[in-house]
Amino acid sequence: MTDVFQSMLSSSALRHMSAPCSVMQHPDFERPVCVQPDGAVLCGPQPLGPVQAWFFARLALEVSALVRALPHGMAHGATCASPVGAGVDTQARHRARLLLAAARVTACAWSAQPWHAASPRPQDVPEAMPCTWGAAMAGSAVPSAPQLAQCVVDMACYVAPALRPDAVDAQDLHNWACSVWPMVQPAEWLVVQGGDERLDPARQTGLNRYGCQPFPRYGELDFSSSTASSPTLPAARAIHQAAARLTRLAVEGQVGGEAVEQIKAFLASFYQLDGAGRVVLAPSGTDCALAATALMGMTSARLTTLLPGVEETGSGVPLATCGRHFASRTARGQAVHKGTLLEGFAPDAQHVALPLRGRGGARISDDALFADCAHQITRAMQDGRRVLLYVLHVSKTGQLVLPASKVQALCALYPTGVDVLVDACQSRLRPESVRQYVQWGWAVMVTGSKFFTGPPFSGALLLPDGWLDRLRHNSLPAGLAAYATRAEWPDLPATRTCQRG
Repeated sequence: MTDVFQSMLSSSALRHMSAPCSVMQHPDFERPVCVQPDGAVLCGPQPLGPVQAWFFARLALEVSALVRALPHGMAHGATCASPVGAGVDTQARHRARLLLAAARVTACAWSAQPWHAASPRPQDVPEAMPCTWGAAMAGSAVPSAPQLAQCVVDMACYVAPALRPDAVDAQDLHNWACSVWPMVQPAEWLVVQGGDERLDPARQTGLNRYGCQPFPRYGELDFSSSTASSPTLPAARAIHQAAARLTRLAVEGQVGGEAVEQIKAFLASFYQLDGAGRVVLAPSGTDCALAATALMGMTSARLTTLLPGVEETGSGVPLATCGRHFASRTARGQAVHKGTLLEGFAPDAQHVALPLRGRGGARISDDALFADCAHQITRAMQDGRRVLLYVLHVSKTGQLVLPASKVQALCALYPTGVDVLVDACQSRLRPESVRQYVQWGWAVMVTGSKFFTGPPFSGALLLPDGWLDRLRHNSLPAGLAAYATRAEWPDLPATRTCQRG
């Protein structure tokens, strides 16, 4: 077994990437790897150290994924028309971009590995990347045009002749790189962006504060944690393939908005809703709660959120339901002060916490919770406030708080003054139940982590008719732009205060 192939099979960061492509070992091949026009990877017999083998394995797998994501024919010598004034034809331009993107992703992925982390012993020197362009390609600044062109020339050594550009227009390549550089990143990096510090991996271990990582942890049994879990093997493959498709769109000079709409359409179909226009994407369940608060603020400046089972919700939910920052960094990377009010959110919003358990951990009965909620709703109505009732289906310990019949009875007390937000972020319920909630006029929060073992936290807010109508006649608060983009929301007048991307 060649060292490169062994690295593909043994590395937890590579194993899920190698499954979709064909890997062949050749005893007489003179290079560590060579990617073929169909995406197959040819491995040579050269003895390599573990770090070198990992680097070339990742490089080959990234090229292979991009080749397989290309439109049929482009990787097999199809001819593309040349734009007027272009220095090279479209096919050569795309091949150069593809090789550059693979080099960039590989360099960034290598730099994030534990062996490149600062050593606890000062005399130890981190392993050097086995290429001349690695440091420049992994940097946040775009390298010079000559550096990019030389990188493409070097990369051509690791692909079959049919994948090599006939010529490289260095300036055109540089212009393209400047437009996409922050977006061309490893899948495991992309999947933790747009969140907050809860997703940040530790430098030495690569694990976040929940002991999870953005690719499978082989040998670990996390039993679909109630807060987050590392992606399963099928989920990790889907993540990498999705990242390759996004990079392919960038190679072709296209934007990724179409991919966002596909995600919304999938969620709408899975939960049996009548269209993708009901879906709001969000980085986490807590972000969903903040989005719900923004929508509630369109109906009343005086909002009371009832949180029965508060100790089993996300720790940031009480702050989010009051329109306040729930972490020290927003989903769009802005540093903020936790607990401060977001611009445009109602300053008079408040939450009422109703514990699920009493002394000794005994579960408070549904009847007692119902009575507490009814009392708080009546009190809020008498004070001229609107109520958002937070329903857990199910909580972190598997509790339904409250059953639908009791929630309906609470709503009947004041039919025009109570809204319902169902926290289904554990995703331990049938899609038909989610559809029923939406049909009843209740908004629903879901996530792809936890039960589905997707990347943490990957959330969505599903909107009923009444909530959608608010987006047709109002504006979202300006502060929400620190957490969301317009593409994540339905294309309605109220969402146009958010930036496009």
